[in-house]
Amino acid sequence: MRMPPVSAFHTTAVWAARYSRLLGIPSCLLKPPRRGDISLFKTTAQRDKHMASIQDGRGGHTRGMTAMPKVDGGVACTATLEVSVASPEEMEETGAFFGADASGGDVVLLWGDLGTGKTCFARGFVRARVGDPGLAVTSPSYLLDNTYEVADEDLTLHHMDLYRLQGGTDLRVLGIPGVFETCVCLVEWPDRLGATQPVNRLDVHLTAVNEEERILKFIGHGAWWTGVVEDFQEARRTRKLR
Repeated sequence: MRMPPVSAFHTTAVWAARYSRLLGIPSCLLKPPRRGDISLFKTTAQRDKHMASIQDGRGGHTRGMTAMPKVDGGVACTATLEVSVASPEEMEETGAFFGADASGGDVVLLWGDLGTGKTCFARGFVRARVGDPGLAVTSPSYLLDNTYEVADEDLTLHHMDLYRLQGGTDLRVLGIPGVFETCVCLVEWPDRLGATQPVNRLDVHLTAVNEEERILKFIGHGAWWTGVVEDFQEARRTRKLR
């Protein structure tokens, strides 16, 4: 798997992506190995919790339409974070963080008016996941669905624009909701989805402050996206990402 050097955090992100797929463990529960340290979990409690989830059939990696949100104490896992993004370059870097270890069943809904940076976020996301920092990633406004292949993983990324669709039959033409199960999907104008929005997903709300600055509000639904949002917050806190 090739990944662009978008930020210092990607050393950790790429490592976690590879091992999470091999072991069926969310990357947010993994830490990079250190000399003499063979533990893949941040804590023994997380290890025990994952093993228990395997034994009772829930599994440790819930994503997509059919996976129900992981519940702890009767409350579904969610995480919310609001950040300021100062430039298009930073917007792409932010998208790259969330795209670096995306895999089949991951759905990102992009909410925002025209010109708020949805396609810029998607460009960073797609380039990071495909592993091509020069890849042309354009708005899907006219084609409705631009697709990109991760050749060595048999994985397809969909970047959809639903603005001109009405839902129902229109959505089925694009393979919705089936593609939400097997592919990585970024969806602009997701209000058209109605009840077909996946249970486990990442909502990204984009708001323009001025010509350059944007406010991004992330809402992660389900254990997987909750962990990714928390990882992003930590990366910004430790200045590994702006």
